[in-house]
Amino acid sequence: MSARPASRTEFLAETARLLWPSPGAVTTGRAGANGSHAAGSRVVSEFLALPDLAHARLLLPLRARRAAAAVAHRYAEPWSPVRRMRARAMSLALASGAAELLLRDRVTVAAPAGANDTFDSIETLLAGVVGRPVAVGLYVTRPRANRKPLLQVLTEDGVLVAFTKVGVDDFTRTLVTNEAQAVRMVGREPRRSFTVPDVLDLRTWHGLEVLTLSALPVHERRATLDPGRLAVVAAEIAATAGIELAVPAWSAYVQRLRDRLGMLPAGAGHRLATAVDGILDAHGTAPLPFAAWHGDLTPWNMATLRDTVLVWDWERYETGVPLGFDLVHHHVQQHLLAPGADVGALVRQLPRRTSAALGSVGLDLREATTCAALYLVDIAARYVHDRQDEVGAMATVLPAMLDAIGDLGAAVRE
Repeated sequence: MSARPASRTEFLAETARLLWPSPGAVTTGRAGANGSHAAGSRVVSEFLALPDLAHARLLLPLRARRAAAAVAHRYAEPWSPVRRMRARAMSLALASGAAELLLRDRVTVAAPAGANDTFDSIETLLAGVVGRPVAVGLYVTRPRANRKPLLQVLTEDGVLVAFTKVGVDDFTRTLVTNEAQAVRMVGREPRRSFTVPDVLDLRTWHGLEVLTLSALPVHERRATLDPGRLAVVAAEIAATAGIELAVPAWSAYVQRLRDRLGMLPAGAGHRLATAVDGILDAHGTAPLPFAAWHGDLTPWNMATLRDTVLVWDWERYETGVPLGFDLVHHHVQQHLLAPGADVGALVRQLPRRTSAALGSVGLDLREATTCAALYLVDIAARYVHDRQDEVGAMATVLPAMLDAIGDLGAAVRE
């Protein structure tokens, strides 16, 4: 699969060919225009593209209306009341069959008539994992370096039973296996504030890495995630691998960070390494607590319920990083890609703007500013390594980040 498909339509077609491999044959197009399958072939799966192929956000299983309705309904759960109302209306239209007249764009999978009734497709694989026939819905995310197929796995009558991630290249396969390891490890730890899914299955299939996780109860009534509750979750995640004190300049973390920077393109790597030198020089020899972090603790990877916080997407989990990284990340990711964001100002002001939140996990002002500054170097290194500047909004955000990160030493010193 190409790392960056030219369009959503191409991405859908490539993804479908991976998930429904030979002898499956995939076509995309308008309803009624997919009659070009080889003579004697039969349609085994068909999906509605919502809202259309060129702008698709979801693929909905045409032959399982209740499952399609459930996929559409759940897609809007974290969003605004207006978006939820629209999703509810679409869900009703899908359940009744009316949406088939409105949504004309299709992704269709055919197989030779002589093939087994259940040829080796993602649906038959997942049916074996969960022990019953399934329908799948496919999320279509914005172009990015770590783009990978993400499927809702439902019973044919619309009950969500699992989520499946598919690693399609070396990079995304590594993320998928990292997530499986992290979920298993964190799942063994006693927890009070948050809940993680269970690993149902991890396997290599047709050269893909396929991870299936249990479905968390995201449909339950949501509560507000206030700063205090977020701090408790972040602190409990941090403690999953223990907390140790070390002088940053002499720490294993900084050595790993320098190794990563050394593998980046020379320009960005040098700028970030210089920023690290400035931060460490300003911080001095005071110890800093190091712990674990989720790696992408954002509102879209969490759901706050009355008695727990559901947390998913653990592919970036890491141990031995400065305590507080998750809280800084939670703040940054809500502002970094906001329309009209002043990225330079965000970077320069971040140590001050996050000091109160970091104080909630026990960091004093110097520790908090050092944590925020090192986080910015770390996340910029991730973006550069993942070539995020080549796709989407990060193409303009990352250069602005790199321009401003050089001032972080002064922010720590102040």
